[in-house]
Amino acid sequence: LYPVMENRNSWQRSVLRAVIAPRGVASGWAAALAYNRSLGAILVREEDFSRVPAPGAPAGGVQPCFEFGVVQTFLKGRYFVSDEKRRAKTKTAAVDVPEDAIELRRRVYVNLMRMPAVPEPSRMMLYSARSKRRAFDKPSETAFRTMAKEVTLARGFAFKNVEFYDSIDFVTQVKLMDSAAIMVGIHGANLVNSMFLPVGATLIEIFPYRYEHKMYINGCGSGLRYFKHALLRGEEFPGLDEKFAGKVHECMKRAPMCKAFYRGDATDLRLSGEDLVHIRGIMSDAMDGSEGFTLKGVLTSTIEMKDNGH
Repeated sequence: LYPVMENRNSWQRSVLRAVIAPRGVASGWAAALAYNRSLGAILVREEDFSRVPAPGAPAGGVQPCFEFGVVQTFLKGRYFVSDEKRRAKTKTAAVDVPEDAIELRRRVYVNLMRMPAVPEPSRMMLYSARSKRRAFDKPSETAFRTMAKEVTLARGFAFKNVEFYDSIDFVTQVKLMDSAAIMVGIHGANLVNSMFLPVGATLIEIFPYRYEHKMYINGCGSGLRYFKHALLRGEEFPGLDEKFAGKVHECMKRAPMCKAFYRGDATDLRLSGEDLVHIRGIMSDAMDGSEGFTLKGVLTSTIEMKDNGH
């Protein structure tokens, strides 16, 4: 992750900037040795700690002492710490909202986007499309978009599709998310921005045949309603019956190539008519839950409270 964080325009570095603002970010031990209080984070490689002396100390002297640290970690299947002692008081549509998730949204809007409040959600469904790895084949993509436009139009919702590329800057990505009531997309890193949907919005995650993962449940654990659908038909991994007695879970656990196969890394995904019927039903349920859905008083009051020093 360190090389990605060094990129001044990376998604990861932008999140870090939002977390530590108004302090800035600098890279490398040269910045550490010339440290001043305007810098809130010095990006250094973990293995370099033992080799760097404190500012003004001779080589081999005492190591630098930092006021606080931002430690990179990986909470498998979730992005926010969520326990009973760290719950926000707000619950929307029976969805638990971690306090950390509200705080991250607040910091992004106040510190990076210079907005006094998070926009309220609109009657819009956002489709996070994929055109490269793990994407629908062309007939399925066409059928999916046609169906989605029909079901949203019938309910008075707007439908918008976007494909996230590295060339889209962080603030633009967040602006694409900030007012959508519903987001739908195929499982993958394209769904990470779901954490910037309004609290209580809905994420619909579509999985390849036989494959599921907990990574993006409830929008990375950020307080969203959540639906999922795994494709009902697809090809089986070669040798599944002979080598793994037809047990897909055992196959994916023991053979990395099997997991990559079912994850759809090398094949386009093909929707059946039955898949489209199921997904249409999920979209209707999501829109039912979005009726009267409002963010008013949820994040705006949190921002006011924080800004007043409470």
